[in-house]
Amino acid sequence: MNMHSKHCTPVVLSAFLLVAVIYSPVRGDVQPLPGIENTVRSCVLDMARRYLGVRYRLGGHTPRGFDCSGLVYYVFGQSGITVPRTATAQYKSGRPVGRDRLKPGDLVFFSRRLARPSIQHVGIYAGDNRFIHAPSFGLRVSFASMKDRYWRLRYLGAVTFFVTEDDSRKTQSRTHAAK
Repeated sequence: MNMHSKHCTPVVLSAFLLVAVIYSPVRGDVQPLPGIENTVRSCVLDMARRYLGVRYRLGGHTPRGFDCSGLVYYVFGQSGITVPRTATAQYKSGRPVGRDRLKPGDLVFFSRRLARPSIQHVGIYAGDNRFIHAPSFGLRVSFASMKDRYWRLRYLGAVTFFVTEDDSRKTQSRTHAAK
């Protein structure tokens, strides 16, 4: 674990997010303060790493066992970020991110089958084309590489649940243009 681990509790993360809202330069906009976004992303990854080795469990969303979307649901929830429970709902409710713009903490989605692909698997992007996921029956929460042929062929897209500095600039531009 890195130096942020001891600071990655839901209370601390909620405080970070609250400060970002309170000190927002344009009232009503959620704008990250310098470093807040990266701190929260780091905390999400630290939380996910804590569960490496936990057994896969269909429908699981606690440390007693996780399925893929249950791991995301639990890790984000423990980090103070509410996400839906299922992979499909997570995909639909997040903001799309291009593969070339992925940041640690974003969610990556895959299909299990090549014919008639659909959202069937999710992982938490960890950087360097790696992600943390709860793979399937008989396996444990682990890292996987998006460069592996299996995952590369089945990749469907990515979303984020984080407010970025780019989002803040766009919101500010729209707000000032509307005045």
